[in-house]
Amino acid sequence: MTSNYRRREIDGLRAVAILAVVGYHIGFPVMAGGYVGVDIFLVVSGYVIAGLLFREQNETGSIALKSFYARRFRRLLPGFSLSLLATILLSFAFLLPDEQISVAKSGAAAALFGGNIYSWMINQDYFLIDNQFPPFRHLWTLGVEEQFYIFFPVSIAILAKIGFRKRAASQNWICNFVLMTVVVSLGMSILLSKQHSVFAYLMPFTRAWEFGAGALLAMLPSVSLRLRPVLAILGFALIVLAIIFFDDATPYPSFFACLPVVGTMVIIASGRPHEGNPVGHVLASSPMQAIGRLSYGWYLWHWPLIAIGHTVWGEEAALVRNTGLAFVALVLAGLSWHFIERPILESKWRIFATQRRVYLSGALLILCCVGISLLLWAWALRPLPDGSLLAQSRANHATAAHDFPFCNDRPGTVCEIGADASAPAILLWGDSHAAQLSKGFEQAIGKSQIRVIIRTMGGCTPAGQPRMAGPERQSEFVTQCAAFNDGSMAIARDLSAHGNLRGVVIAGDWNSERAGWSGPLAGRLKQLASLGLRTVLVTDIPLMPADFVNCTIRRGESACALTRALVQQRSEESHFQLNRISERYPDARLWSPLDGLCPAQLCPAAINGRFLYRNRNHLSVEGSLLLAPSALPMVDWLVHSPVMH
Repeated sequence: MTSNYRRREIDGLRAVAILAVVGYHIGFPVMAGGYVGVDIFLVVSGYVIAGLLFREQNETGSIALKSFYARRFRRLLPGFSLSLLATILLSFAFLLPDEQISVAKSGAAAALFGGNIYSWMINQDYFLIDNQFPPFRHLWTLGVEEQFYIFFPVSIAILAKIGFRKRAASQNWICNFVLMTVVVSLGMSILLSKQHSVFAYLMPFTRAWEFGAGALLAMLPSVSLRLRPVLAILGFALIVLAIIFFDDATPYPSFFACLPVVGTMVIIASGRPHEGNPVGHVLASSPMQAIGRLSYGWYLWHWPLIAIGHTVWGEEAALVRNTGLAFVALVLAGLSWHFIERPILESKWRIFATQRRVYLSGALLILCCVGISLLLWAWALRPLPDGSLLAQSRANHATAAHDFPFCNDRPGTVCEIGADASAPAILLWGDSHAAQLSKGFEQAIGKSQIRVIIRTMGGCTPAGQPRMAGPERQSEFVTQCAAFNDGSMAIARDLSAHGNLRGVVIAGDWNSERAGWSGPLAGRLKQLASLGLRTVLVTDIPLMPADFVNCTIRRGESACALTRALVQQRSEESHFQLNRISERYPDARLWSPLDGLCPAQLCPAAINGRFLYRNRNHLSVEGSLLLAPSALPMVDWLVHSPVMH
């Protein structure tokens, strides 16, 4: 085994890794796969840590775990704590309460070495647009690494003792263990990346093989001098290919991660620059060394600045702004290294001078990080001014079930608004996108002699294709949805014959429906037409951006509004299908809520200080009421349809 793991080209590899990650995060065009920099870090970490442990075990016959963890505390905790505390303070200053709650939760989890577990628990897919700007998103990697540090050294120490007691070569025990870990973990990564991608990306079980690959490398014999130049170039090419050609759609880690992992292994195995490693000459250069030394701090600082910057300023000039913020983060990393991290590593600070003080100081830092995270959380829960946009947003989330209750076959859910049973009636039928129209209809009919009967079930349109996760739940809900729609059709048939029903309004989340919904929906209209009922198909409401609440609060109603043209473009396919269905029947029409929600060709999230949406694709009471003027002609057309028996 190699006896010295302080190699200049290793710092150069760290520089490659951090440049790839930062390039990816700032949105540099040719670095769509820059996230593979994390894989480089993990292999390097496995190689260095395993090499040090193996050398200690060979030289002393044991592994001093207390000393190992003290060294890790010295190296990781000061820089991590400083960046976390600074990010919390920036969140106090610049983020809104709901954003602060998210930061506080993830900060506390990261301080307890569980950032990756927290991200998995909230199903935070690293590549989804909605999830891309929490300030502590990047700390999942530290969670994985810290969990490796807890598990791996203890395992090696135990195996070393077993090998010694049985007078076997302990290295063989360790090598077999590491090899088995690599095989099992890689297999899990490949199997889980498709069906459980978030788990596979974030968990140590599916990343352990990358650490293990570096650990195996520390145990392998040296590569032939003649092969080193070719291998070094090949390894670097594999990393570059992954950075350039991978993107957010690449199933990851899976077997795709083998490219950067093998590339990193080959470069390390190719030896030092003077041993025939041409790539090593570049990696050992002064600029790469400087960046490599600051890579840990740069990783800690760059993402919170980029994330908070995006949250506050939005997409405008993102590449230029992110590049500037990444440079600021590099400066902060340099200051942290020179004035805090390096002095602590060299035991120049008395509170970190002895092993006992390291543990006490480390525990204190962890408590401080958790404490200030909880303080931010408590501050974010403070009462908000009545009527403020943020207070409205919270109330809209909390009162949705009360404002727009589902009206289906469950006991106590029969819903009617307007006049008594002798009045002309219309039926409102659909999923939550139909339920949200009820307040607008109530406003539209006013005190007129019109009755509205509401039949709604969450996730179930009259097309009968509910969108529920999981095969078992899907099958169960399909049956429930079909029964609900059959019941609604039976009510329409009965009311058309005996209850003065004049027409039906059908609404649903058409833009999110699975393919094939137009046929079943056309069948429903055919049934309704045979009863002599007029039908109105409601096109979908705008889909608001993920940050519509915070954007509107920060930048104003018009600045964050979608254009009507963009909304129509996004719903072009569903609108085409609905229009084609309605054209088949003379007593069917389309009605667009955009007439009420998009004045002056803009579709804002709020108008005159009142939020129109309770989430991205559901209206608030205010939004529903805004539809009343444009709904009134449609209601009038339905009610005055001829009655056929």
